[in-house]
Amino acid sequence: MYQKTPAAEECAAFEPDIIVLGPFGKHDAMSPIGWGKEAQKNGGYDNPAPFTSDQWRSDLGAMAAALTASGARLLLTLPVPFPSGSTEHAVATVCLPATQQLAADLGAPVVDLFTPFAGKGDSFPDADHLDNPATDVMTAAVAEQVRALAESAKL
Repeated sequence: MYQKTPAAEECAAFEPDIIVLGPFGKHDAMSPIGWGKEAQKNGGYDNPAPFTSDQWRSDLGAMAAALTASGARLLLTLPVPFPSGSTEHAVATVCLPATQQLAADLGAPVVDLFTPFAGKGDSFPDADHLDNPATDVMTAAVAEQVRALAESAKL
């Protein structure tokens, strides 16, 4: 749906050379019953995603195509893991492999933002957002790949 928003139109109007797509996952991958404290108590965060891996890959691919239609190069990021470290959460079981497959399908470079934070719940002090040091790690990893992509394209 993002590609239908004013923000996507603004991005396209900017005519970027490189599009960094991601990290998506945690909130996107939560089933409708996975929200709120009651759902947390009932294991709702580990309930199945409301979509399949194929749907995730297709929708992310459509977003990538829309954002790179002007010729921008694409850089995909793997999703940040669920703060609890759950390996059952749809981020790990659906979003991660589907994003990896899309990157392979498109031949797009990937920044792995899953592995550095897997099992590092302390990097999510509010159980939702990365802390400043973790954000610095994420930013540095993305920046390194953007520089490499820009250099390879002589941008």
